[in-house]
Amino acid sequence: MAPLVVAVAIGACSSSNTAPSGAPTAADGGDAASASDGGKIPGDGGGGAAARAAFFVTTKIHKLELAVEAADWQRFMAEHRNLDPDAVFTWHTGDVTLDGAKLPRSGFKAFGYGSREANPNKPNLRIDFKRNDPNQDNGGVEGLRAKNCGQDVTCLREPLTFDAMRAAGLPVLRTTFADVFVNGEAFGFYLLEEPIGRDFVRDLTGNDDGAIYEAGDCQGFVPPAKGCAALLDLYQQPFNVPVSTGADLAAICAAINGDPAQFASSVGALVKLDEWIQAVAADTAIAGDYDGFSTNGANFRLYGDTKLKKMRLVITGPDTTYDPDYHPDPLKPAPGSDCKKANPAYRDLFLAKLTATPAGLEQYKSAVRGLRQGEMSPAKLGAGVDALWAVIGARVKADPKRTARPDPEASKEDIKKYLTRRNTALAALGM
Repeated sequence: MAPLVVAVAIGACSSSNTAPSGAPTAADGGDAASASDGGKIPGDGGGGAAARAAFFVTTKIHKLELAVEAADWQRFMAEHRNLDPDAVFTWHTGDVTLDGAKLPRSGFKAFGYGSREANPNKPNLRIDFKRNDPNQDNGGVEGLRAKNCGQDVTCLREPLTFDAMRAAGLPVLRTTFADVFVNGEAFGFYLLEEPIGRDFVRDLTGNDDGAIYEAGDCQGFVPPAKGCAALLDLYQQPFNVPVSTGADLAAICAAINGDPAQFASSVGALVKLDEWIQAVAADTAIAGDYDGFSTNGANFRLYGDTKLKKMRLVITGPDTTYDPDYHPDPLKPAPGSDCKKANPAYRDLFLAKLTATPAGLEQYKSAVRGLRQGEMSPAKLGAGVDALWAVIGARVKADPKRTARPDPEASKEDIKKYLTRRNTALAALGM
């Protein structure tokens, strides 16, 4: 069965689902993309890249079917509903059919936290087609992450935000959609996201041999008690572990914590600085992410691009954004409530040090203005919401597993309320 494709011109934006209670909530503990376990480099001479680009298209709706033994599915659902922060998810095995293509004995497991908490009856599925057969893939697509849209009942926020950031030249994940069935039962409408593995970084940069780091919540670049050299202990290395030694991470930490007057030269020597500034401007200042890079030190990855010899920042999982009742300070975003408990020292030191000098402040404001008047303008974001909703809205509202509240239609309209208020506030700040 071929996927449904609807041709529309999409801007980019994100939608709100539920308003946070007071301060920002905790990070989602993995709802942002994680690496493909042991992702081997396919020897397809570039065909895999084309297949991935053709599969992960925002306006496509795929059909994903999973057949699994009933008892194993019950065990999996128990893991999905286990909200112990230290829970470890195990791999399960099932037969996947994706748009009619058979992918037997694929691996799958749960992931995330906030989205699982929000919808205990609709699981997230991290699927690895190569888990039990290293030669199996879907034409170069080795796996995917099926997200339950638990933190965004509209399923809009992440793909719309990513589309806008991509149009602005920023490195982001690709997404698509699917109707999901488990043992013949309709399990609802899902957002499909490419995993951050070797395929992703190679498609993005042309190389896949650099260091890779996944941030732990509420740390960012705040030095631990033992100093920046110990920062690696609070980050994960999803793949390329031998080269992900942490020396580059420690150097970036030391530079960020150095003299603000030297920020541009010292940090700029280590990271693709203009890209970092623009990514934070998009996620924090415009999208208002209250579970992201600035507010919770979460939902981002760092990749050491071996061609540029600089660290790239990849924002992930912006599904807690565009909330009309929550507008983080674009210059001094307050940490989330859980971060205040877990690490009272946490704050976005990158943004704080960048904006500590007049030149750095203007550079950040200029980045915000450029996005707000360009790919993330209220007009483009609003048009993007309507265009994509025309593709997915009916399926979202008919989803048998979605939560009863909030109402998807009202949540979709919340995006536009946010955009109006945020645009006015940013303009008043000269941003």
